[in-house]
Amino acid sequence: MVPRNNASRVDAAGRVGGVALCGQRLFGHYLDSKAKRVAGLEILWERLWSRLLVAFLLFFASALFFFCKFLGILASALLLFASTLLLCGTFLGCFKQRAQPGNLIIH
Repeated sequence: MVPRNNASRVDAAGRVGGVALCGQRLFGHYLDSKAKRVAGLEILWERLWSRLLVAFLLFFASALFFFCKFLGILASALLLFASTLLLCGTFLGCFKQRAQPGNLIIH
């Protein structure tokens, strides 16, 4: 014989008679997914920030070398080219990383 009170029929998943209690599981899942999204944004921002910093440092170094007469325009052109490649690679890498299966999609 099965007891009739609802407290004894709560299973390990937090359900009473197959019905979730107060949407508790759904709300917990929402918080977990939100925390994962925030963590993904922080990781993406750290990677983007470090690459942008290096690219802008290269850009300013190329501008500095442009005004130095002994290094000439060739060194500044190479540094400007490297900073442009780094910037393009950073933004293309963000889009490519987002499209790979298994990665966190950030909306």
